[in-house]
Amino acid sequence: MCRLPRFGLVGILVLLLIAPAVATEKSSATQLIELARSNSPSLRDAITASFDAKDLKDGTAWMARGPDFFFASEAPSKPALFIDGASGPPMQNLSGSDIWYTPARIEPVGKLHSFYYIIQGTKFGGRLELPAFGPFSYQQPGIPSGRLSPKIVHTSKIYDGMKSEYWIYVPAQYDPQTPAALMVFQDGEFYLDRDGKNPALNVIDNLIAQKKIPVMICVFINPGDIQSSPGTPTFNFVKAYSEKWQRTLKDSMRSTMYDTVSDRYARFLRDEVLAEVGARYNIRKDAYSRAITGLSSGGICSFNAAWQMPDQFSRVISWIGSFTGIQWRKILRLRTADRIIRRRFCTNLGAIFAYGCRTGPRIWSWRSTAAGRWPTFGLPMR
Repeated sequence: MCRLPRFGLVGILVLLLIAPAVATEKSSATQLIELARSNSPSLRDAITASFDAKDLKDGTAWMARGPDFFFASEAPSKPALFIDGASGPPMQNLSGSDIWYTPARIEPVGKLHSFYYIIQGTKFGGRLELPAFGPFSYQQPGIPSGRLSPKIVHTSKIYDGMKSEYWIYVPAQYDPQTPAALMVFQDGEFYLDRDGKNPALNVIDNLIAQKKIPVMICVFINPGDIQSSPGTPTFNFVKAYSEKWQRTLKDSMRSTMYDTVSDRYARFLRDEVLAEVGARYNIRKDAYSRAITGLSSGGICSFNAAWQMPDQFSRVISWIGSFTGIQWRKILRLRTADRIIRRRFCTNLGAIFAYGCRTGPRIWSWRSTAAGRWPTFGLPMR
């Protein structure tokens, strides 16, 4: 269901206080909605400051707070907004510009929705994954926040001098005298913005406070960068891969780390990164208290790390995991994850494999001829 949110005197008073500040700073969804409802002259600057110019041009710009959404797009004529396949509120034009906008209310929260535009009969922009976050995704009054470390740069021996960035999140309830659980996030920087579209830190704080998950140290780690180690075996391999498949060197390093079905990345975590983290914090050693997660190539990476070293991780969340032959294209039928796990039974590994029916046709058809099709290799992992 979609309807315009209502704001009374309190909203207007808040607007008067924030209007001078929003012209040059990024605004929240609530602020943008308040500016729109009052027809504020500051709205134009607030929209351009709050959204990436490419997202506005592509029709993919949105912002939300719970069920309250704000949509904006550039278009030469009026776009019609559709939410979950149904007609949404009418778009309004910023006078003298190609920018169109509207607030909307989308329910229920706690699930994915979708949106797109129709412009002169043609479908334009939108997203198949539009999350309406529930209260756990936001900082709550009375819930203590943990502490995020500054960025840490690690130089790897296992990957021949590759540099990798990571952050350590320590919850407020952590007691050095009591071993804490552990969770490792691949593509870690993706999760660090409390006000962004993946507010993992808020969720962790809220779930720990409600004792729905244990006190746990979280490691958010990015894929590495091998550019500063030319001539090493890892650099040469990644360079050749990038040239063959026309991918950037950094993207190819990510694929080398994440898509390769071997114990190399698991050793990198255990012997290098987690050894550093364990020297600073009291972390439980049992696999039952240690989890790992990732998305796409990070999904197969997470499962592979746990499969290779079940004594290190016994809990896995794989989001649209790429269980294909991206790093094993010439011997695809021999080295994909689903075939490897059939050869060895693992009793203490619990995994969640998350796929979306609406994202399937788009993602699973990608690279279907080079690396295999996502359904063929993803479904057997269930």
